[in-house]
Amino acid sequence: EQRPLPSGTGSTFDVKLERTSPDDKFGFVNASRRDHKPVLVVTKITPDGLLAKWNREHPDQQVATLAEIHAVNGVRDDVAEMREQLRTSLVAVLTVQIGVNTY
Repeated sequence: EQRPLPSGTGSTFDVKLERTSPDDKFGFVNASRRDHKPVLVVTKITPDGLLAKWNREHPDQQVATLAEIHAVNGVRDDVAEMREQLRTSLVAVLTVQIGVNTY
């Protein structure tokens, strides 16, 4: 589900990452925002992870560092639960907002 954003706040889209083997990693590091807004900020993308693969396969919807993750598998407004989804789920649907750079 995509939600309309106010003008000038970047764009939002969903990214589906799926672990198909025990060795698969979502392949990114995240941090909380400094202002404690309940989103995750991508701080590093590992070249061999699933997010880097997504970026190679979706050049028009690439996720870069400082992108914000507003939801993981529909969980939003709870950073701890979003991280738990990333830790335990085989499939992660990330609602990502790019172009804001507010970390």
